[in-house]
Amino acid sequence: MDIDGARGSRDTTGLVTYTEEGRVRIRDLMTADVTIARLDDTVRDAARLMYEAHVKVLPVCEGDRLMGVLTDWDLVSAVADGGAPDTEFIRDYMSVNVVAVTPDTELAEARQLMAHRRIHHLVVCDDDRFAGIVHLDVEWSELGGLGAPHATFAAAF
Repeated sequence: MDIDGARGSRDTTGLVTYTEEGRVRIRDLMTADVTIARLDDTVRDAARLMYEAHVKVLPVCEGDRLMGVLTDWDLVSAVADGGAPDTEFIRDYMSVNVVAVTPDTELAEARQLMAHRRIHHLVVCDDDRFAGIVHLDVEWSELGGLGAPHATFAAAF
């Protein structure tokens, strides 16, 4: 499979591995149809959303404006802190300092950003509006010097 000069191969799980970046843009890889959480969702609501969607992160939006993200680790923290899942709201546990890129960001830049921040999910925003998300499995052991890590993008989030 080739996308804009990048050579990719699809494995049996449906993941596409890119061996050359070319000029792939995040819009080519992001998932736009994503389950969204709302500020007034409870911890239990969010856990159910993650479970039903088979995801580890939920963008938290007010309308189409991104307010933060909630990860599976945030949910673990909420429960470990003694919070009541039915009465605690995710707005108290979500991350608000979100690393985001635009749909026109090039893959090379996104990979560097994700490697530098050591994150696996990258939120995509068009101005303040949530546009999608990219999930990147990174082999951190392959981070030799300034080189970018080996990346596997999941097409479906």
